[in-house]
Amino acid sequence: MDQRLRRKPTISDVARWAGISTATVSRTLATPEKVTARTRAIVLEAVRKTGYVPNLAARNLRTNKTRTILAVLPDFSNVFFSLILRGISDTLVARGYSLIIADTRNDPAREAQYAEFILAGRVDGVLLLNGRSILARPKGNAPAPTVSLCERIPNAPFPHVETENREAARMMTAYLASLGHKTIGYVRGPAANVLEHERFAGYRDALREAHLQYDPALVTSGDFTLESGEAAAEAYLSRRQLPEAIFACNDEMAMGLIRGLSAAGVTAPGDVSIAGFDDIEFAEAYNPPITTVRQARREIGERAAELLLNLIDGDLPPKREIKLAAELVIRKSTAGVRTS
Repeated sequence: MDQRLRRKPTISDVARWAGISTATVSRTLATPEKVTARTRAIVLEAVRKTGYVPNLAARNLRTNKTRTILAVLPDFSNVFFSLILRGISDTLVARGYSLIIADTRNDPAREAQYAEFILAGRVDGVLLLNGRSILARPKGNAPAPTVSLCERIPNAPFPHVETENREAARMMTAYLASLGHKTIGYVRGPAANVLEHERFAGYRDALREAHLQYDPALVTSGDFTLESGEAAAEAYLSRRQLPEAIFACNDEMAMGLIRGLSAAGVTAPGDVSIAGFDDIEFAEAYNPPITTVRQARREIGERAAELLLNLIDGDLPPKREIKLAAELVIRKSTAGVRTS
């Protein structure tokens, strides 16, 4: 702080240093996106020189905003959400917002607590990553601007951001077929999960395109957990013959599948090719490294946060649903059919 300022600096001090009006300083600090880059630079330099600290509480009272966003997660411990949350947080911080994470664990009591939090006006907006609204009136006007991401909420009025799940699953199944595999198994996610339905549809699409017969005996139930992947391995091992390839619709189940098969002496890809979906942090480090579908997780978070902030500012999105492309990541858990 400059030594000429012997008292707590005020917004007037910033204005004098910058050579502009206090109204311009106030507008710059409150809505930086609405002034020129030159004005922002001048004001920020004046703030730095004077040591002025904006009174956020007072500003929030004036604007009737909390500058806080609530992100609702079904399970904070799930590593899948890490990059999504980073994209959300970086986008919000750049616009002067804070992030609160609600780890509901799909517990109705926890959801009700956070619903009251929203209804009390303690946040400016809500990001739903849990696949359902935590409010009792999802079909009406939400009390705060809301965007869903990752798992779509059926019949909900909210804008939504997700991966093109059906097409991504189709691409992975088609890749397994291109390796020469004629029998391709599939490990499903939870029966009520929208993502699972789309990925299963993509699996079926690719089988049709490759002229491979769909065999329900090659499909095993799961719930996105490592343990359900191991259970799927037991189910496949109990059958007369293993599929030549198995597509698990998330990476954790693919890992459990590999571990369960390996315990019985069945190797991937030596005996069966295994593929997953998501490209979580551990997929590349697993043994073997897992062939998977890479979702643009950070971009999903960024796009959802941007969409929400635009809604808060009163800007309606031209598209209410954004679907991002995914890419195949080919690693060592899959291989072509060996010919003698």
